[in-house]
Amino acid sequence: MIKLLNEKMYDRKDLRELLHVSDRTLTQMKKRGELVFTRIGRTTYVSERNLWNYIQAQTTKRETERNAIDPRLFRRDTSSDDDK
Repeated sequence: MIKLLNEKMYDRKDLRELLHVSDRTLTQMKKRGELVFTRIGRTTYVSERNLWNYIQAQTTKRETERNAIDPRLFRRDTSSDDDK
């Protein structure tokens, strides 16, 4: 981790340890635009702000999925008692 303009910047090693992911996963996250990387020299970093935004987005996404109502619960029964 380095500090640049009063903001912490995490390199790939830091991110692997913090997020418990592999280097390949970080590359995929970068390609999908989930994490915004900044290149300084030959090293890529993620700012503390961008890391926090990623964590918040993942938390919100999981909460939304958890709170989603299964539409199958509202399916109407097409058979009626009058048909019998």
